[in-house]
Amino acid sequence: MSEWSLAPKAFVGSLGIEGHSAEVEFTVGLDEAGQAVIEFNPLDVNSQTAFVMTHSNAENGRFSCFKLEGADGEGARFECDNLVLTGLGSQSVLAPGFTEMDEAPFFVSTMTPRAAYSTARITMKAGVPKELCAKELAEQSEPPVVQWQLKGFASHGCLSADCPLGAVTMWGNMENKGQNDLTGTLRVAAASEQTDVEEWRKQTESLCRHVRHVMSFAVSSMLGTPVEEFYHDDMVVMDLLSQSEQQRSEFQVFHHLDLDDIFKCAVVSHFQPAFDVKNITFAIQWFAMRAAYRESRLISSMTVLENLIDSNLPEEDTYILSPKAFEKLRGKLSEKIKELAMGWAEDEASQKAYVKEFNDRLSDLRRRSLMDKILLLAKRWGVELSDIPQEFIQEAKRARDLVVHRGSFEQKKDSTRDLHDHIVTVREVVSRFVLTALGFEGRYISYLGGYHTRVFTKNAPELNYNAGAPSSLTLVTPTKALPD
Repeated sequence: MSEWSLAPKAFVGSLGIEGHSAEVEFTVGLDEAGQAVIEFNPLDVNSQTAFVMTHSNAENGRFSCFKLEGADGEGARFECDNLVLTGLGSQSVLAPGFTEMDEAPFFVSTMTPRAAYSTARITMKAGVPKELCAKELAEQSEPPVVQWQLKGFASHGCLSADCPLGAVTMWGNMENKGQNDLTGTLRVAAASEQTDVEEWRKQTESLCRHVRHVMSFAVSSMLGTPVEEFYHDDMVVMDLLSQSEQQRSEFQVFHHLDLDDIFKCAVVSHFQPAFDVKNITFAIQWFAMRAAYRESRLISSMTVLENLIDSNLPEEDTYILSPKAFEKLRGKLSEKIKELAMGWAEDEASQKAYVKEFNDRLSDLRRRSLMDKILLLAKRWGVELSDIPQEFIQEAKRARDLVVHRGSFEQKKDSTRDLHDHIVTVREVVSRFVLTALGFEGRYISYLGGYHTRVFTKNAPELNYNAGAPSSLTLVTPTKALPD
């Protein structure tokens, strides 16, 4: 098996920075992880190349970015404007025409730079893709194609769906592949030639980003896309993205043998979202983030839940009282605190310290509790949470708060729920909110009460639902006092 996903190609071009430039020869190939491997031929150290050594040293903790570009003489081009030299590979070699046996051999200094990049681009003639969902093509079709190479994705056969932009397919196989290798492909092929190819490409890449995020949520791991290809007019533009190692999937929401429904939902929800959801991408990225410690997993899961809630509830629904009503309450409470503080301490300084401490905390009284906000958004979206005890969610939040302040989790002696239970509870709540936001219906994996498959169905939203105290935006005159 080849160690390259794209065999190294030889280029001749230039390496430059801040007005300096030198002719260079180099090769670029893509390894099995889709990472570009850039190797330079040795450069003589002289007045024309001295700038390379000068600018390769980090200043103020930051490396200089070089521009590298070249052509192979057969229509292929390489371009990168953010190249960082991680080493110079300096050495002395015999000058041409001299040998070590000479009485006075002459040596010259050379350097073979080592390089890293953030983004780069290869433009070349298009070849036939290795596999097109089990369909062998004799030649590249004329309509444009966007194709992303994926890491960490596996499926049972080819997933497919049609949309206004064309045919969308996604497939992957991790057999005999390393964790960080390219394992799959996401492909969108236009049904016909486009009058505005660039606009089609822009919209298609937006679709691919959405599908990639949804499928990352499905497998609970952000799918790497180190190579993004665009085919048109017998040419392919390959955008190369340097990425960290692919993380392992944990707590998958969908089994890799059961991805058809969520894939179709991913495509449909891009064009017809069930709700106008804010920060869904942020939620999925945090949800799919791998954590080295279980405590970190609880923190990230709770962060997703709180962000989804606060991003998608109107501001007035996150508070119990209007500012005017609360300021009136705050004034009354502050007066009472001052009165009581006189019995807590004899000296005036201590009394003022008590008053300040309590007054600083009064603002929290106006905020609606997290549990109320969760129930509020759940009812308005139609998210089924009746089978998840509220105390489970509240205990998970308290556990998260303890981890944030102490750095570790300690189970209470009288509690039967451990850290794993809290993580599972929060991730289950988040999963249901995300599935509802996508408009999904079908099977998914639930870990609540143990690993099992659960059927997810839509509930009718209650758009006017209020959880806890109503959101009062006006002051009202009480008609009678509350009972003692």
